[in-house]
Amino acid sequence: MKVAFIFSGQGAQFSGMGRELYDNYDACKRVFDRAEEVAGFDLKNICFDETRKDDLNNTKYCQAAIFAHSMAAFAVLDEKTGVSAAATAGLSLGEYSALTYAGALQFDDAVKLLCTRGAYMAEACEATDGAMSAVMGITSEDCIKVCEQISTLDEPVNVSNINTIGQVVISGHKNAVEKAEVLAKEYGGRKSMRLPVSGAYHSPFMQPAADKLAEAMKGMEFHAMGVPVISNVDGGIIKREDIAKTLETQVCGTVKWMDCVLKLADLGVDTFIEMGPGKALSGFVKKIIPEATVYNIQDTASLEETLNGLKEVM
Repeated sequence: MKVAFIFSGQGAQFSGMGRELYDNYDACKRVFDRAEEVAGFDLKNICFDETRKDDLNNTKYCQAAIFAHSMAAFAVLDEKTGVSAAATAGLSLGEYSALTYAGALQFDDAVKLLCTRGAYMAEACEATDGAMSAVMGITSEDCIKVCEQISTLDEPVNVSNINTIGQVVISGHKNAVEKAEVLAKEYGGRKSMRLPVSGAYHSPFMQPAADKLAEAMKGMEFHAMGVPVISNVDGGIIKREDIAKTLETQVCGTVKWMDCVLKLADLGVDTFIEMGPGKALSGFVKKIIPEATVYNIQDTASLEETLNGLKEVM
């Protein structure tokens, strides 16, 4: 068994996330408590209280909240099993969790950086009229053609995520996204689904956020990585000296998640454990590598299922 830890990205959040683990495991409590202290806002209440859904979906708070949940899930697994990963990756903001697991980022620095990233991206969202949509049943190559036909300087649209075979996400001006959804049907797209996000992530609209993030990372120390971290930008292994540039580029660039999963498989990974809210990444992995063993940890039930599954192979 060769394990990879994979970490959730934005859009996976749900009201009440992390509450069960927090109430039952001290390892989880320590992570959430520290994250809230460093973030400087009521992170736990935003995650746990179902009446705070709007705050949880706000990019300004969401990124640090998902990071806390992801790292708390890992902390519980680590306490229970001591299982380690041979490599790691995360979707968009999940890459910060992966870098933290690998030792490149200190926990406190990651929380601060994601609060900064979230604030800058929220500002960029407010300044633009953006949207995102998942397009099913279309190849990434055809979806790129669709976006090229629709995109204009004032109303751009581009491929923001290549999640798996037959699922591509587009991002840009909402008018251009709407036109691209229609044109995608001519290229075999079965359906499109608007994502519950506040702007056009991983598009040119995020350039102001990328520029500010780059400035914020100047002089920041990134440490040597104990395990390979796979980059969203190109599906390759991130080099220590390239971390800041990779994180800057990632803000506007296409998230090549399918390439990340295939690279992990090339490294010999046969077991994937998703940490954090939702299980979208688990679903993507099974579509890309049907024979892979996949677990996720987001609550007590999924934790127990993972622990039981790991007992059989350890």
